[in-house]
This record gives sequence, structure tokens and C-alpha cells, in this order.
Amino acid sequence: MFDISGGGVNLIMVQLKNRIYLASRSPRRRELLRQIGVDFELLLLRDTSLRQMDVEEIPKPDETPSDYACRIAKSKAASGWFQLVHRRVPLLPVLATDTVVSLKG
Repeated sequence: MFDISGGGVNLIMVQLKNRIYLASRSPRRRELLRQIGVDFELLLLRDTSLRQMDVEEIPKPDETPSDYACRIAKSKAASGWFQLVHRRVPLLPVLATDTVVSLKG
């Protein structure tokens, strides 16, 4: 319950406005966000390895590493957004990324 007369709703809205969801299990990404002062909450798409992957991470034929990373990051963000809507939690921006290591390509 919110106390509208005491400004509780405004305070909560300000707190939510400055938060994001991080759709990543990477400890390094969490560390980087903390270093720059970004307030985030983890959005783990898969809670168990027994569940099917939310995003199939398979390169398409002739897809460049850069295009692959962008496509997968967008897919992870879209999947994360779907999970937020499905879980009926506050809708905040979703940060999703992907990293590719490429040799001579």
C-alpha cells in the first residue's frame, strides 16, 4: 500500500526510474555497472539448466561475428522484456549483451 499524501508514490517512482534489469549472469558485467553507479536487478531468463534456452545462440550461415552478437543481444533483450510482462513486475529497461571471440574473422 502506498501513502499518496506523504509522497510515497513519487519516491517509489523515482527509485524505479533509475533502475534497470541486467539480463546476464556475467560477474564482470555486474562489476562494471556497479563501478559506474548503475542500480540494477538481475533478470535471469533461465532459472535451471533443465529448462529449454530462451534464446538459441547458433550463428546463421555467413553471419559476421558482429552481426551475430547484435542479433543475440537483441533476442535476449526481447526475451527478457517478455518475461517482465509475463511475471507482471515493474517494467524497467532491460540490458542484454553478448560477447563473441573471433579469430581472423
